[in-house]
Amino acid sequence: MIRNHLLQRLQMSDEGLSTDKLATEAGLEAVPEVNAAIDAVLLLSPECRREGNRWVLKGSTRGSKILAEIRKYSDASGKRIFRLSAALAKLPPNEHPTAEELESLLGVAGGEYELLPNAMIKRVSR
Repeated sequence: MIRNHLLQRLQMSDEGLSTDKLATEAGLEAVPEVNAAIDAVLLLSPECRREGNRWVLKGSTRGSKILAEIRKYSDASGKRIFRLSAALAKLPPNEHPTAEELESLLGVAGGEYELLPNAMIKRVSR
């Protein structure tokens, strides 16, 4: 369960996260023992790699690009409800998700965003 949470947090981060930040976001105290456990879990996860002092997901998946664009737009605009097309305007049309893909991606985002009718996105938490 903690592994899935760590991978979700990494997927939502463009530049990766430090072990301390991952511990904090998991609701854990960033002490050496906890950090060592997180490092061990991620070291054994084939999806992750260490770059300097940050953990990142291997390869930039299409899904992570889409979530990153939604997150960037939401943060930059300050809007809680916005059109998907506005958030994905910087991506080429062939990289836009289908409705099913979008629902799946938003599920991976841990309830941070919700799909509304007419291709609207609502930021639920953050």
